[in-house]
Amino acid sequence: MVAKDDTSFVLRDSVGVDTKIQFDQTTSIRTKGGFLRSGDKVAASQIIRGLNIEVEGRGNPNGGLDAAKLRFEEGDLRTALSIDTRVAPAEERITETEQNALRLAGQIDELMEVSSTIRGEARVAQDTAEAAVTGVNATNQRISTLDEFLIQSTATVNFRVNSFVLSSEGKAQLDQIARSVMMLKGYTIEVTGFASAEGNAQRNRTLSQNRAQAVIDYLVEIHNIDLRRFTQSYGFGANRPVADNSSREGREQNRRVEVRVLVSKGLNQNVEVRSGQ
Repeated sequence: MVAKDDTSFVLRDSVGVDTKIQFDQTTSIRTKGGFLRSGDKVAASQIIRGLNIEVEGRGNPNGGLDAAKLRFEEGDLRTALSIDTRVAPAEERITETEQNALRLAGQIDELMEVSSTIRGEARVAQDTAEAAVTGVNATNQRISTLDEFLIQSTATVNFRVNSFVLSSEGKAQLDQIARSVMMLKGYTIEVTGFASAEGNAQRNRTLSQNRAQAVIDYLVEIHNIDLRRFTQSYGFGANRPVADNSSREGREQNRRVEVRVLVSKGLNQNVEVRSGQ
């Protein structure tokens, strides 16, 4: 007999074929002789592994055998009992070891899950730290470029001979400048005046300064642009001509005020830089 429960056991014959034997209270279980008298009835608990048993019964639909009689030798019972006293404790230890192994496997699975979670959280923390560093670097870059200015737009306003009065065309150009700065941050306006070579140098310098001031006055008074937006204006007189003063057309081009709108690179990351007359 190789395995047993409360109502059945597995019997392996001499050629190694296993058969499931069913038994109940009607099954006759007796010894064949020895310290128990031959034919004494034996409790079902005496059927243990390692016991050589003779079985009489009827086959059942499950391929097993419904036992009517179970018989065994007393010597075989002694041997089986001796084996069982050694095997049972070992099996208990093996079962306990298997259970411990299962518990350990469960703990390992839990640790693996925790480790995976920790790795995921560490990755998120690393990504957050990298994003923070990127943000700090971008902020530092913007701070370092606050005092770097780019030309956002330009305009040239021309004047008549010996005049610093704005023409209608000049006012239209300044209106466009005023509209262009409405949505800007960190901008400043640079205004410089010029004159043709007619007249003496001092008069031309004064005339060029008055022309620059006329432009500033118009932008401040008409468009309410704050004075702090303007750099120190300057009149160059006849210096820095853009055309030949020997021709009428050249002198007309030299009687001018140049207006440049400058924007802080740090405060205007996406500003469109353009130029215009």
